[in-house]
Amino acid sequence: MHSANFPELPPEELQAAQVRLEVELSKFNAEKIALAFSGGVDSTLLLVLLGLRHKHGTLPRGLVAFTVSTTMHPSHELKEAQDLAQSFNIPHEVLTLDELPLIAHNPVNRCYLCKKALMGALKQRAHELGCTVVIDGSNADDQKQYRPGLQALTELDIKSPLAAANITKAQVRGMLKELGLNIAHKPSSPCLATRFPYGTELKAEALAQVGAAEAQLHQLGFSNVRVRAYPQARLLRLELDPDALSRAVEYRALILPILQRLEGYDHYTLDLEGFASGSMDKALQHAPAQPDPH
Repeated sequence: MHSANFPELPPEELQAAQVRLEVELSKFNAEKIALAFSGGVDSTLLLVLLGLRHKHGTLPRGLVAFTVSTTMHPSHELKEAQDLAQSFNIPHEVLTLDELPLIAHNPVNRCYLCKKALMGALKQRAHELGCTVVIDGSNADDQKQYRPGLQALTELDIKSPLAAANITKAQVRGMLKELGLNIAHKPSSPCLATRFPYGTELKAEALAQVGAAEAQLHQLGFSNVRVRAYPQARLLRLELDPDALSRAVEYRALILPILQRLEGYDHYTLDLEGFASGSMDKALQHAPAQPDPH
């Protein structure tokens, strides 16, 4: 697991954040909880804190972690989620879902369609196991970005204690670090469809190739990595942390072959603005308004 840099927060800020989060989690003490567990930092913090409550007897009805294995997420994410759940002795189920047919042309409401299908399947299985509430790791920062999937969470009555407690991603990482967990430094790894422009046909092989390329770049020591693919222009745009740009030039002879393994591309660029979460959403700012499909 490669480390990502993140800002150090004042202890008093982290303490206040933890108090707010503990208040939110206390609302579920009488529930049997189903946790949507991706293995990322947000859901891991919930897994650990709820796991401690279960161990200490304040979650008498128990906790089950669910991970959905999909086409859109790097395969190594599933193994990491399984290992984490096992390390904290939390019951864990893996659900398999191919969401690609739902979003084959990468529509603007892609995240809504995926989230509705994934969380719907998870909620159904959780109900079968007697779970009375489903929670996920959406945080306060997600509320400030283009996240159509949040609508699906509302429709399915999925609870998001991090968002409810106004916990940011930086605070999540800070609390994990305070708990002594190395996953605090883990880079975010969102759905691979975000690497392609909206409206681009998505193919399983192309998604897998992008995921593999990013994994290889992580192995070279780069933290936040996005390989943005433009099939029509036969162009790959590499986003790295700004402080890694000069090192990328030094590593050109190692990076270029990784990108050249992706089929259908002739041009390879390094984005001078650096890594930016949701950079593909910039196109939406210049697009004509679309009616709400829901």
